[in-house]
Order: sequence, then structure tokens, then C-alpha cells
Amino acid sequence: MRQRPAGLVDYNGRMARALGVVLAFALMVLPVSAAVAAAGYPDGSLLANFAWLRAHQQSGNVQIVDVREPGQFALLHIPTAVDIPFSKLRTPSNGPLSAAAYARIFGAHGIQPGKPIVVSGDPGSFDVTYTLWALNYIGLDHARVYFGGIQDWIGHGGAIARGLSEPIPVTLPYRVVPQVRESAVELEQALSQKTVIPLDARTIAEFDGIDVRALRGGHIPGAVNIDYTRVYQHNNPQTGRLKSAAKLEKLFKGLDPGARYATYCQTGVRASMMYFTLRLMGFPRVAMYPQSWQVWGSDLALPTADTTYLDIPRITGAVAATAGRLDALESLVGQMVQKNAESAASGVSPGLVYGAYILAGLALLFAAAGVLRRTKQ
Repeated sequence: MRQRPAGLVDYNGRMARALGVVLAFALMVLPVSAAVAAAGYPDGSLLANFAWLRAHQQSGNVQIVDVREPGQFALLHIPTAVDIPFSKLRTPSNGPLSAAAYARIFGAHGIQPGKPIVVSGDPGSFDVTYTLWALNYIGLDHARVYFGGIQDWIGHGGAIARGLSEPIPVTLPYRVVPQVRESAVELEQALSQKTVIPLDARTIAEFDGIDVRALRGGHIPGAVNIDYTRVYQHNNPQTGRLKSAAKLEKLFKGLDPGARYATYCQTGVRASMMYFTLRLMGFPRVAMYPQSWQVWGSDLALPTADTTYLDIPRITGAVAATAGRLDALESLVGQMVQKNAESAASGVSPGLVYGAYILAGLALLFAAAGVLRRTKQ
């Protein structure tokens, strides 16, 4: 066996060992990073899957934001996550907050720049994508969405924690990124200059002015309509799963990748899903108009297309008719109670009478809640 002369460096051996270390590291990292990229989305860095999230969580190199309400969070959540309910990220009238307000909220929950952020919640929820947009708006562009949420985490056998989080507040430095947020004034000006294409994430009935949820129905002139539900598998948000990259590419086939888009809906939540999905598919110039149709459709100075108007007389008539029926019901119940008091042999139990009254009242409340729910998306 030949001996290596003394003092001669074993470059081949060192190179082999170095390559071995690199290969071992690659084998550890590749399944994680490749799993995200394997989905084929042009900008897969906006997504986190279970393997990626668990690896970064175990290394302490991720900040997890859970946007569910405190009760849900306390019941079970991903360990190390902090709870920032989505309801805190909008005004009481469902509008967006200022950049400074977003920075205060995220900072109060210990969120810092420089470390990856993953937003989690209910599977496929637009609460998650709206939060991603808010983070982008204050310059935190290293954020991802864990689309499967807590259900996907549990389904893969991830550990869970209970109780509320106790983050250490920080002062979060931020920078406003105007490119991702449009105001009504900016959008109207861009429309006149033909430098933006509005992308309407509402239903076709809303777009065409049939379903009116503001003073006016219709849409912003020049808008393209893609109902946000079409980005989900089977066009159903309840699946909590996005369509494949190939199917999304087909959905967006008519769009110009070089154009600038401003997504909108009724109050910004559905628009945030389209903001996220367009970016995921490699569209580099995407903004959101968060005030959306609830403001644009009610400002008579702003232009609209396929314009219809809220039928105030019809609504007033419906309210009056409902009030009339309620008065009649109240009168009927009063008569029944009186008859029951006059004669115990009437066969009508006071409990049944009051129960019927309560059920009727609940039916009216649910009907009113349905009307309100339609205006919040």
C-alpha cells in the first residue's frame, strides 16, 4: 500500500468529508423545501406545509401567528404560536387599519422583523390571507400562509398546546409598502390613466348588479371578475384546499402577468384571497383595495359599470311588512295568554305559548343576521 509523503494534505479525503456533510445537510433540508416547491406554484415561498413549519419550529426559526379567536386558540394550537385574532385587524365597520396600528398590534404580540412568519387559522380561511396582506403592507414580506391550519397540523401528528399565549411585546419597526394597498382616490386616478386593472373577487350576481350590497350595485369600470371560490378545489372554500398550480394557471389564463392588478370585493376579505393567489402564481404587481365595494359602491361620485341601485322602497316595505307581522303575532300571543288565564281548560299551556313566541322571535333574528352577513364579505 502506497504511503502518502509526510506533510502532504489529504485534499481528496477532506473533499469527500466536506461533500458528505453537504449531502447530509441537503438530505435534511431538501424534503422540506422541495415539498413546498413541488406543488409547482411559481412563488411557493408564500406557502408553508407541515414539514417546513415543523422543521423551522423545532429550530426556533419561525414566528407563528394564529388568527383564530381566543377561545379556539386556547382549546388547542400549534406550540409557540401567538394568538392575533383576525377581528383585531379591521375596524368595526370592516375597514382596514393604518400601518402604524398594524405595527402596534403585531409588535404587542412579539412579532419581529428578520425571522420568517407563518400565518395559520382555519383551513383555507381568508382571515389568513388578509393577515398576510397586512404584514406585507408594513414591510414584512417574509411571511407565509399555512393553508391547512390547525387541522392539517393535527392530521400530520403535530404536537399541540393549550391555553393562551403570553408573548413579550416589542416595538416593531415598519415601513409602509404603498404598492400593495390602493385607496379609492388612487384607484380612480389609476383607472383614468389606464395603469391598473381592477380584479373583482365577488360573485357574478354582485358584479352584474343583481345582488346589491351598497347604495349601488355593479362593478368598478374595466374590472375583471373571478369569483374567489374558484381558486379552491371543487370551487368550494369548505375544502380548505387550493387548486393545483396547473388549474390556477388555467383560471388566470386571460390575465396579463405584466399588468398591475388591484383586487377588491365587498369588504376586502375575499379580495385578500385573490391578492394572495395571484402572487402565488407569479403575478408581481398586485395590490388590494381593502375598502372595496362597501365604500366604492356607496360613493356616488365614483364611477361604476352595470350600475343598479339599492331598492330602498322595497327594503322599507319588507321591514314594514315584517313589523306588521310581528305586531300581529304579538297580538295573537296576547289573546292566547288571556284565554289561557281565563280558562285552564283551554288546553293551551303558557309554556307552549311563550315557546312559540320565542321561536318566532329567533326566526326573525336569524333572518336579520343573514342580511347583515351578506354585507360583511
